[in-house]
Amino acid sequence: MYSLIRQLLFLLPPEMAHTVSLKSLVLRSAFLPASKYMPLQINSRRVMGLKFQNPVGLAAGLDKNGDYIDALGSLGFGFIEIG
Repeated sequence: MYSLIRQLLFLLPPEMAHTVSLKSLVLRSAFLPASKYMPLQINSRRVMGLKFQNPVGLAAGLDKNGDYIDALGSLGFGFIEIG
Protein backbone atom coordinates (compact mmCIF):
# COMPACT_ATOMS: atom_id res chain seq x y z
CA MET A 1 0.00 0.00 0.00
CA TYR A 2 2.91 2.35 0.78
CA SER A 3 4.19 2.02 -2.81
CA LEU A 4 0.83 3.00 -4.26
CA ILE A 5 0.30 5.98 -1.95
CA ARG A 6 3.87 7.14 -2.54
CA GLN A 7 3.41 7.04 -6.32
CA LEU A 8 0.16 8.99 -6.06
CA LEU A 9 1.69 11.64 -3.81
CA PHE A 10 4.69 12.04 -6.12
CA LEU A 11 2.30 12.88 -8.97
CA LEU A 12 1.06 15.94 -7.08
CA PRO A 13 2.80 19.31 -6.79
CA PRO A 14 4.93 19.36 -3.60
CA GLU A 15 2.75 21.74 -1.57
CA MET A 16 -0.41 19.82 -2.46
CA ALA A 17 1.24 16.50 -1.49
CA HIS A 18 2.24 18.11 1.81
CA THR A 19 -1.34 19.23 2.48
CA VAL A 20 -2.85 15.87 1.48
CA SER A 21 -0.42 14.07 3.79
CA LEU A 22 -1.27 16.26 6.77
CA LYS A 23 -5.03 15.99 6.13
CA SER A 24 -4.63 12.20 5.99
CA LEU A 25 -2.84 12.31 9.31
CA VAL A 26 -5.81 14.15 10.85
CA LEU A 27 -8.11 11.42 9.55
CA ARG A 28 -5.86 8.71 10.94
CA SER A 29 -5.68 10.35 14.36
CA ALA A 30 -9.49 10.58 14.46
CA PHE A 31 -9.74 6.80 14.20
CA LEU A 32 -6.68 5.96 16.32
CA PRO A 33 -6.57 8.52 19.13
CA ALA A 34 -3.37 8.90 21.12
CA SER A 35 -5.17 7.97 24.34
CA LYS A 36 -5.23 4.34 23.20
CA TYR A 37 -1.46 4.17 23.34
CA MET A 38 0.61 4.28 26.49
CA PRO A 39 3.86 6.18 25.90
CA LEU A 40 6.99 4.37 27.02
CA GLN A 41 8.57 6.21 29.92
CA ILE A 42 11.79 4.23 29.58
CA ASN A 43 13.34 6.91 27.35
CA SER A 44 11.95 9.98 29.11
CA ARG A 45 14.36 12.88 29.55
CA ARG A 46 14.48 16.00 31.69
CA VAL A 47 16.26 18.89 29.98
CA MET A 48 16.49 22.39 31.44
CA GLY A 49 13.57 21.66 33.77
CA LEU A 50 11.30 20.29 31.03
CA LYS A 51 10.28 16.63 30.94
CA PHE A 52 10.00 14.93 27.55
CA GLN A 53 8.33 11.52 27.11
CA ASN A 54 11.06 10.54 24.68
CA PRO A 55 14.08 12.16 23.03
CA VAL A 56 12.64 12.06 19.50
CA GLY A 57 11.03 15.30 18.36
CA LEU A 58 9.67 16.84 15.20
CA ALA A 59 11.60 19.79 13.78
CA ALA A 60 10.03 22.91 12.31
CA GLY A 61 8.78 22.87 8.75
CA LEU A 62 6.17 20.13 8.69
CA ASP A 63 3.37 22.05 10.44
CA LYS A 64 4.09 25.61 9.38
CA ASN A 65 1.03 27.22 11.00
CA GLY A 66 0.43 24.91 13.95
CA ASP A 67 -2.77 23.51 12.44
CA TYR A 68 -1.95 19.84 13.01
CA ILE A 69 -0.53 19.75 16.55
CA ASP A 70 -3.02 17.18 17.86
CA ALA A 71 -2.63 14.87 14.87
CA LEU A 72 1.16 15.05 15.04
CA GLY A 73 1.06 14.56 18.80
CA SER A 74 -0.78 11.28 18.28
CA LEU A 75 2.34 9.92 16.57
CA GLY A 76 4.19 9.94 19.89
CA PHE A 77 6.85 12.61 19.41
CA GLY A 78 8.53 13.81 22.59
CA PHE A 79 8.18 17.40 21.38
CA ILE A 80 6.99 19.28 18.28
CA GLU A 81 8.48 22.52 16.97
CA ILE A 82 6.02 24.66 15.03
CA GLY A 83 6.98 26.95 12.20
